[in-house]
Amino acid sequence: MLKVKQIRKDINRNYLSSQSFTGSSVRTKGYESDEGANTFDDFAMSYDFVSGVTYYLRFAAKRKVVESASYNPEDSVKFNLILYTANGGSTGDHAQEKTQTIARDLILDPYVPNGYNKEWKSFTIVFTPNESYKFLSFKVNRIGYDYLRYPDYRVPFIYDNAPSAGEATLDFTENGDFAIINNILPSNTVADKIGVQSDPGALFCINREPIYLGRSGIYEINNGTKISFVGVAAPNGDDNKNIQDFIFDYAYDE
Repeated sequence: MLKVKQIRKDINRNYLSSQSFTGSSVRTKGYESDEGANTFDDFAMSYDFVSGVTYYLRFAAKRKVVESASYNPEDSVKFNLILYTANGGSTGDHAQEKTQTIARDLILDPYVPNGYNKEWKSFTIVFTPNESYKFLSFKVNRIGYDYLRYPDYRVPFIYDNAPSAGEATLDFTENGDFAIINNILPSNTVADKIGVQSDPGALFCINREPIYLGRSGIYEINNGTKISFVGVAAPNGDDNKNIQDFIFDYAYDE
């Protein structure tokens, strides 16, 4: 028998569980040469990522105030977010370990013509590790400059004890969150149909995948897909006043 229930925003409910991490680094190898392989250190979040748990990561980044005169500031900085089980040691070799790329080709914009780009750029990532990992690396896509000027390669990300000192270029506090997304469905419930109503652009997590509501503010699944996980996310979402009002209807076999 199909049963229909409804969930609305509850200010006493914990939609996101805030987490803390330590600033660290991960070393990776570049091209091989007669003198050996170049290695690069990139900023990384050190944290015990758990397989099958869904995380909400929001951060802001900006360009460094001062960059080498040899590096063209009109170039973009591209980077990937990659999960690692180890920090690469002295060699930067990760050939024997599993990794997981959770975001590709994120971009920090070039400098503006009349100076450097001071603006913070925000990024929001929802991801579920497929294994247990220890590091989330902000791995820079290396270009010719990094090899020609080695070891004076680019280190654009500065946070706490990141690989380089200077003004912070990453923000996980005022403009960021790191949290576990909690399932709002009752334990062991698998829905056959769902419908969500909220503000356009609101972020939900359906079967551990991010879903942004469109202009209508309505999202439905009624094509036979089984729904076992539904999460609600918002900036600073561990403070429930930031969670948007929503109505969530779901139908399931009792």
